Order: sequence, then C-alpha cells, then structure tokens
Amino acid sequence: MPSDDYTKDLQAEVARYALPNPYRHTRQWRLLFISSDGRVVHSGNYRRVVTTFLIFMGLLMVALAVATGLWLHTRSSLAESILREQGLSTTLASQAADQELLMARLALAEKNTPKKVTAPAKPKATAKASKPAPPPKPPFIRVDAMDAQRTEDGSFLNIDFKIANDTPGRKRIKGTLFLVTGTEKNRRCLPPVLLKEGIPSDPSRGEGFQMRNFTNHIFRLRTDAGKLPFKEVILYGFDQGGALRYKKKFTL
Repeated sequence: MPSDDYTKDLQAEVARYALPNPYRHTRQWRLLFISSDGRVVHSGNYRRVVTTFLIFMGLLMVALAVATGLWLHTRSSLAESILREQGLSTTLASQAADQELLMARLALAEKNTPKKVTAPAKPKATAKASKPAPPPKPPFIRVDAMDAQRTEDGSFLNIDFKIANDTPGRKRIKGTLFLVTGTEKNRRCLPPVLLKEGIPSDPSRGEGFQMRNFTNHIFRLRTDAGKLPFKEVILYGFDQGGALRYKKKFTL
C-alpha cells in the first residue's frame, strides 16, 4: 500500500520493476507519469502505446496522400479541359474567318465576271407525245343490294352492304371502303377525309376489309331527327395499293 513518503514509494516501485521477472523472458517497458505532488500513475505497456501511435500516424499519412492525389488529378483534368476549350474556340474563330474571306472572294468574283448574253431559245420542232393514261383496273368486289335502317329516335342510320369477291379464282383480297352522302354542293364522307372531285383523296383512311368469298359491312351515320337531307349514297372501294376499284350509287 502507498505510504505518506512518496519518495520511498517511487524508489520501491522503480526497484520492483527493475528486478528481472523469472516467469517472463522478454523485457517490457511501461510509462510512469509522476505528478507534482509525487504520485505515480501507470500508463500501460510502452510498446503498445508506441505501436498504436505509429499505426495512427501511418493511416493519417495514407489518407493525406490519397486526398492530395485526388486533388492533383482533379486540378490537372480541369486544366486540360480549359486548354481544350480554348483550342476549340480558336479553331472555330479561324474557321469563321476563313469562311468570311471565302464569301468575300466569291462575291468579288461574281461582280467582276461579265454577264453572258443568252440567245433566245429555239422553238421545238416536234412536241413529245403525251403518254396515254393507264386503263382503269377492273372491279374486284361486287355489291348487289343495300339495306338502310334508321333507329327509332332518328339519330342514326345503319347502312348494311353485302360485299362479294369478284376476282378470278376468288383469291383473298384486302382494301378500304368509303361512303359518300349528300348533294354535289354539300357532300359528306365516312370515314371523314377530303374529297377530290367527289372521290376520297386518301384511300388509307378508309374502313378496312379482307375476304375470300363475301363479307358484310355496316356504315353507321349520325343524322338529325326528321326527314333525311339526302336520298342516295355512293360506295367507293380501294384495293390494298390505293387504286380505285369500285364505285356504285345506291338510292335510299
């Protein structure tokens, strides 16, 4: 136990650690901290403290080295980007200047070139014969009858067509259909497309069909209640290539 005489305690502590330990063949060092009033405080193994301090300093140096390397790399990349941008700006400026110089030279050359006097064109001896228009393709469908029924409230008119295949051998055919109603001055097309001389101008917008023998097709028109403003309808049929292959007028 410590006594009141701090000098004797210190000497005893030093003498105790100075004696060799018969059970431990390696020597260990410990740090002793002595306060101003003579008290002794053990700080643990000297080697462990030094090793921990060295490891901490090594990790700190590695972190500083990595941060410094990243900073230098970022700085060099930024400098290269600035130099590249300056080079591009210089190149664009030189190209613009060359283009302006070329345009000025072309304008000066056109100004100094004398104008050629063109001789009057000789009339052609013979005019080329106009190519004959290709003959219209034969019909590929046939509609024998039409059935028109109006709803009870008069808001819709259902027009039903039975379409037959009219091609030799009755191969499978595809096409589009249009229904045109109204008078010559006020015509209406279903599906709605622009009419050119009364004929739908865009065959691809029609109602599609395909068949081998026959098929039924219904057009549904919205109408006002009362008497119909038209008495006839015209059915147009186009083939898959957009050629007009069928036209027939039906009376309601």
